[in-house]
Amino acid sequence: MKYVALSALLLFGMTACGGPATVGPNGGLRYGVPTTPSVTYVTESSQEIGIDAGAMGTMNMTASSEATLGVTFAAAANGVEVTTTFDELTASMTQPMGGSLSATESDVEGPLVFSMDAKGKGTPITIPSTKGSAEQLIAPVSFVHDFFPRLPGRAVDPGATWTDTISWEFSTAEGDQSTVAVLSYT
Repeated sequence: MKYVALSALLLFGMTACGGPATVGPNGGLRYGVPTTPSVTYVTESSQEIGIDAGAMGTMNMTASSEATLGVTFAAAANGVEVTTTFDELTASMTQPMGGSLSATESDVEGPLVFSMDAKGKGTPITIPSTKGSAEQLIAPVSFVHDFFPRLPGRAVDPGATWTDTISWEFSTAEGDQSTVAVLSYT
């Protein structure tokens, strides 16, 4: 859930900054290297989650994150190479069963590098190492798949919609992660 909100904020930032989307030869949108290949994204996300645990009552969790990301785009064999650094990061989550978790940019070591095809499908190249709760709170590998919205690969009229299913898996020291998201775009 937190990644959908983050992706929506990143989409807004990409649109506001002109992002790397361009018009392809068939009139459809596609990703390419933007005229300004280095940009900064500022994101903020917050969630409140209530879980009805039956006889145990309701468990409430809250999570929030704020990040400043440095992003550089370069031409790659299959589209665009994206290099992302977590310049500033504050992430936290409170949960009744496990206490509070937090992470900052010092908990993310190294850049996130991935390639992205013209439709926005990402392939990881380098995943930064994380310390403490950072892997749980921000899951850097999720950015490879969720950072930019998927494009339909064809021309669309204003107001048209398309749906895409994004699925990915990744193993961490804490266990395996898998995500399947069905997203509708307009």
